[in-house]
Amino acid sequence: MPTNKNGKPPGASDSFTEMTEPLIVPIIKKSKFNHLIELLGGRDVDEEDYIWGLRQAKRYLDAVYGEQMSFFSVGEITAPRHPKIAYEVGYEYFLPPTHWWPRMACIRLICDRVRLLVNEPIHIKNYWRPQIYNDHRHVGGVPNSAHVEACAADLVFRSRKAIQQALKYFFEPLWLSPINFDLGLGVGSRTIHFDVLSSLADEREAGGQERRRWWRYKSEADYGGPRSRWRFYD
Repeated sequence: MPTNKNGKPPGASDSFTEMTEPLIVPIIKKSKFNHLIELLGGRDVDEEDYIWGLRQAKRYLDAVYGEQMSFFSVGEITAPRHPKIAYEVGYEYFLPPTHWWPRMACIRLICDRVRLLVNEPIHIKNYWRPQIYNDHRHVGGVPNSAHVEACAADLVFRSRKAIQQALKYFFEPLWLSPINFDLGLGVGSRTIHFDVLSSLADEREAGGQERRRWWRYKSEADYGGPRSRWRFYD
């Protein structure tokens, strides 16, 4: 498929700002993501030293990882689940704007730790979803999805054992951590959605709710959540 210089289909806007409006990133959130990168074992790298593009994104992530290796390529992270719909709305791949790359690094670091723990392949089904793609009727994303903020991922597992092991990681190091990850967790029969440091946490706190949240997809209606210590894996 031919693309213009920004990796977008011919006819798509050359202004990446137009593609990402009206999302605004508070500076405090940026510092939180950079801090989280270090907590997850990565390096705090200045994303402003890089130019938007897949090659530059790989260079940035390589710098964050140092000598560490990743199970997930930039191509896999940014691949749309529905390529035809993505093309219709002006995208070939979903690489977030440069100032959100620390979010991408956090998500990939967490995915790598889960992959290492389960010791079998897992697939990133969704990472960043631009608002225009998220709102498409065949995509079915909720309007305030954390995917739109580039701080969420949906993981697909091959086995029940793998998803049980993954839940242990999300519950014990992350949910119970004294450090506030503002974790959002959705559990399905073969999938886990997770998000960190989403603005949804601020909205929940303003409404008198706990900043963290969890839910079960319909296929997991019989399993417990964090407050029941994940009976799903006991």
